[in-house]
Amino acid sequence: MWTVDLSKVVTAEQKAAETRAALQAQYSAAIQAHLDTKARERQYDGIQTAITYRGDPNPQFSAEGEALFAWRS
Repeated sequence: MWTVDLSKVVTAEQKAAETRAALQAQYSAAIQAHLDTKARERQYDGIQTAITYRGDPNPQFSAEGEALFAWRS
């Protein structure tokens, strides 16, 4: 008699959830890369570094940090 190992069956819901998770990871990575690229255009290491300049005594750094923070949000 033929038996099915149910532990190896993938449902349509599981397949859809895996596809959504993969797409979300791709979108997140693309957005992060874009934010980091924009910050690097202004000579920061990345977006995380750039936003630390919010409130900096240097007006240019402060403005860029504020702008990139708002843009990221």
